[in-house]
Amino acid sequence: MFDSTNPEVFEDVSVEVFAAADEALGLIAAGLEMLRSEDRAGWSTAARSSRVVELGRISERVQAETVRAVAVWDRNGDYAADGSLSGTAWIAHRVPMTRVNAARLVAVGRVCRRSERVEKALDAGDVTTSHVEQIARVIKVRRTSSRLMVTCSSTRPWQYHPKSSESRPHGGGPSPMMKSAPATTPTTRRGTS
Repeated sequence: MFDSTNPEVFEDVSVEVFAAADEALGLIAAGLEMLRSEDRAGWSTAARSSRVVELGRISERVQAETVRAVAVWDRNGDYAADGSLSGTAWIAHRVPMTRVNAARLVAVGRVCRRSERVEKALDAGDVTTSHVEQIARVIKVRRTSSRLMVTCSSTRPWQYHPKSSESRPHGGGPSPMMKSAPATTPTTRRGTS
């Protein structure tokens, strides 16, 4: 019988689950190797199309599981164990992924970590990682917009107007630091007269 008060039980379960997950990763790698060696030359259009759809579905599930793993890994700051300052830098250095894609992956992981509803929807396959990436972009835009609104609410509109005398400590006109631009003469394009 399962005894939830015994910490040794949890250790045994964790080890078993971890071993099963490692075995699953091994099976996935072996399955991909088998797929890589397939000769699809004689396949019908329907068979090739079916394979594309199935691989797309599997790819999405693998990506969703990667997001789930990154969310926990990032929350715990596990990247710092190697001296890295950010999860994005760590992933870009160790995983065959660009820095931009690593930043997206970390951002998607953070959205899932902060929203149980999004995390459950991704886990169930109700939304894709691309959907959650769009949510992450919206959150970033809103955060940037709110910072901009705070900045704008604390300044006067004419402070940024180029002809405003109040925005210039010397009383208006062109800045004394700016020299007038030299006069230019119109030039003709090559091949035209």
